[in-house]
Amino acid sequence: MANFVNPDPHKKGYRFVPRKRVTAVFALPDELPQVRNDLHNAGFEDKEIEIFVGKEGAEKFDVTGEHHGPVVSLLRQFQLATADEENLYKEFDEIVRGGGAAIDVLTGDDDQRKQSAAQILKQHHAHDVCYWGRWTIEQF
Repeated sequence: MANFVNPDPHKKGYRFVPRKRVTAVFALPDELPQVRNDLHNAGFEDKEIEIFVGKEGAEKFDVTGEHHGPVVSLLRQFQLATADEENLYKEFDEIVRGGGAAIDVLTGDDDQRKQSAAQILKQHHAHDVCYWGRWTIEQF
């Protein structure tokens, strides 16, 4: 399987927030090959695209932090209990485990890349399309 499908987003330490990324979920993963192709055509590279599919993808993403030790798990539970994005994380986990897919695209702070990624994802029927900034989440 390609390195952009079910990657370990925590290889450099637990990623509590997909910062500077546009994320979205798909009820079914059918359109992902075309999504990836359209992202490539817009200038995004494979290393900027992460796709999570099935139980393996949900386990790698580790929404609860339980696979990263008790300290990370405790911090994650506190974050989820106090943050507005708790429902986004829960939905992500449920959809991916249920046969859907999630994607995140590294855009950095570049507004044009952010808008381009969001537009491509929405064209392919993604929902909960969001950009995760430093202190805010922008929904499209």
